[in-house]
Amino acid sequence: MHTLDNHGKHSGRCCPVSEDPNLPEVAYENGYAVLANYDRFQGSRPANVEVHGGATLEETVVPIIEITQKPKDLDIHIVDADKPILFHNKEVVSIIIYSNIIIHNPKLVVNGISNTSFSCECNCSNVINNSHYKFEIPEIKRSGKFNANLYDGDKLVQHGMIFETKKAVGTTRDLF
Repeated sequence: MHTLDNHGKHSGRCCPVSEDPNLPEVAYENGYAVLANYDRFQGSRPANVEVHGGATLEETVVPIIEITQKPKDLDIHIVDADKPILFHNKEVVSIIIYSNIIIHNPKLVVNGISNTSFSCECNCSNVINNSHYKFEIPEIKRSGKFNANLYDGDKLVQHGMIFETKKAVGTTRDLF
């Protein structure tokens, strides 16, 4: 119980005061001291069933739920998957994935196909915008075909995306 000169109102959670009482866990505004915990001010009438009012989280926080409708036709694919990804020595292979839904925690699991026995898991290195996600895969060091599964956290979003890498041997790069 907190003690003030005035009696508490609203089952003891609010009390009119002329100045800030400087009490711990009491908010002061517009001539009222409002409790930010589950106590009551002394001299107030007790609540019959439930106490309302005050500045506890239940009284001050408004939960907001955002609902978005999933598109009818899900479109998730590797950008330019029809072309092999060329990479030079000491370069990290990276792929960009397009998605028509927002992926909050994108994660890619890559497995080698046939003679490229390989498996890794990588997180998104760059969210380009709400529809393009870049993944860097430093584990890929040679040419091959790979199978990728996209996850949003632990939830599988898209499976069976195929891409190919080719090591660029004996090619020149235009540096200008």
